[in-house]
Amino acid sequence: MASPFALVAAATLLGAAAAADCYCTPHLGNKSATLPNALIIGDSISGNGTGYMDYLPEVLGGLANALQTGSVTDNGRRLADDLGNHTPKGPCGTSFGVLECVDDWVGDGGWDVISLNWGLHDICPHKYMYVSRDQYVANMKQIIAKLKTGLAPGGTIVWVSTTPVPASYKDRNDTDVVDINGIMADLIAFDDCCDDVVFGADLYHAVVDRCNRNATWAGYPASNDCLYLQDNGVHFSELGKRFTAIEVAAHLMPYL
Repeated sequence: MASPFALVAAATLLGAAAAADCYCTPHLGNKSATLPNALIIGDSISGNGTGYMDYLPEVLGGLANALQTGSVTDNGRRLADDLGNHTPKGPCGTSFGVLECVDDWVGDGGWDVISLNWGLHDICPHKYMYVSRDQYVANMKQIIAKLKTGLAPGGTIVWVSTTPVPASYKDRNDTDVVDINGIMADLIAFDDCCDDVVFGADLYHAVVDRCNRNATWAGYPASNDCLYLQDNGVHFSELGKRFTAIEVAAHLMPYL
């Protein structure tokens, strides 16, 4: 029988190869001719219905035209998961899928600001696929290079950190979030790949600090959940979506 390490490695190689099976839809809506245009790229903590895009346009208050990216989904192929009894969704939900779809999302360019968040899917191997730290770095560098080509003159890419994993959630580990947030902070600070990128909304620490001010939620995320902001696993309550929208908007506005 193959070792668990060999099986993970095989799944990784298959996953990377399967990225060509991803199905991409472009950004939603139309750019404005009179307002600054912001392209919002992110996983479900940003998405319409599940994240801060439910409130971000309202919080921006007509100062900018914010458009959520379209979707990236698997186009029929599924990978067998030899490590468990379920079939993961494969690479399309990870940064491999973002890399494949980013050209469609950027479109003809001209974006004044591109907000980028991606992380929670790349640390959830049993739901998607195993993504090594080196693969994550390589994918993010290529994604950022493509995003640069879509900026308007003087435009900026604003990074939004990955949000915490609460203590009760078992499919991901919060230590992995801390790790990838540190990776992105180092890339932005020290790597030439990211000279057009600013570290914008630090949602991780904003959410942790807000929750730990309340004795009911003290210990979040290491030993407790924070249900008034995050009431659905890694996803946010309506209050949490509004809170994160305010944080993101505050860090986008200087560049709009």
